Amino acid sequence: MNIVHISNDFLYQKLYPNLVEEFANQNIEQRIYIQCRDSSEIDAFKTSKASVFASHIYRFWMKFFYGFRIKVIAKDFLERNIVDAKSIIFSHFLITDGGVALEVKKQKGTKYIVAVRNSDINHYLKMRPWLKEKAKEIVLNAEKIIFLSPTYKSRLKEILSCQQTSMYIEQNSALIGNGISDNWLADIELSTPEKELKLLYFGEYSQNKNVDSIIAALNVLNERGVSSRLTLIGEYGNACDEILKMVSQNDKASSLPKISDEKALIREVDKHDIFIMPSKTETFGVAYIEAMARGIPVVYSKGQGIDGYFEKNTVGCAVEATDSDAIAQSVELISKNYLEFSKNATIASKKFSWSSIVKSYINIIRKI
Repeated sequence: MNIVHISNDFLYQKLYPNLVEEFANQNIEQRIYIQCRDSSEIDAFKTSKASVFASHIYRFWMKFFYGFRIKVIAKDFLERNIVDAKSIIFSHFLITDGGVALEVKKQKGTKYIVAVRNSDINHYLKMRPWLKEKAKEIVLNAEKIIFLSPTYKSRLKEILSCQQTSMYIEQNSALIGNGISDNWLADIELSTPEKELKLLYFGEYSQNKNVDSIIAALNVLNERGVSSRLTLIGEYGNACDEILKMVSQNDKASSLPKISDEKALIREVDKHDIFIMPSKTETFGVAYIEAMARGIPVVYSKGQGIDGYFEKNTVGCAVEATDSDAIAQSVELISKNYLEFSKNATIASKKFSWSSIVKSYINIIRKI
């Protein structure tokens, strides 16, 4: 058995090296097909754990011509003789990578599994409704459909609005999140917050991450007499200037540049009490799980990311993304029963080790 990864985003997401590493630890042969966006990226991904097939096949204009894009990339993929009789393709995106996997299956009979992500639901199928029929075909030819979020399963069924497809999804889907490194899962000693609550967000300062609503919630809390301070970590993204201006005008908020060193980030995270990320859209949101692993309860968005993984008000609270008053209320609720939330969060995070995640994939693939 060998797994052939196809992801149009392979070079740009930190989860892939971890995924490849853990598959290798489980003695699974891997091949990786990388669609480079620039010729300088050909040798960008280096690993001794898998065979890498990098191609500068992608061009910017392809985003406007889906059918042609799939044919060009599938042709390049097939010419490289990546798959054999023992291969199964892991398509990491439904529309783009799944389209390639479907074409390969038609020509070579190679089976595939496919993951459904934020861009599939909130970009391709929302902005390009004519792709629904192709999405149905990809789904109905997949051996397994992987959802990173429980809500995305219901969203996909609703969007495709086809009884046959819905039944197939129900019978052939699995819920598997992303993993976190063992550094986050190291043992910790739980404690209650000090008098002033220390709130935290780390990630990009983008419109989608909705950081301005966190700052607004901070103001609500302090106006209500709930002494709170907010630390933001990132200082990059399409709303960065706006967020930094808001921080400069708020003596209860501070901002730090992105912390790339994982252990240094963990040390900073450990100084805080509650993590807040009210994303408008979110495939999974690994930052939630990283915070939970450190005993930090989380405030997350309803209908996105980890919503549906855990019972209501156990590891944190789900809120409407832009409702700063609801965010503030959730922080108050967590603070009143902090140790219980903290304990639940720590326990729940354990199932998101990369070892556990990859074993779930391997069990599925072996059955196939």
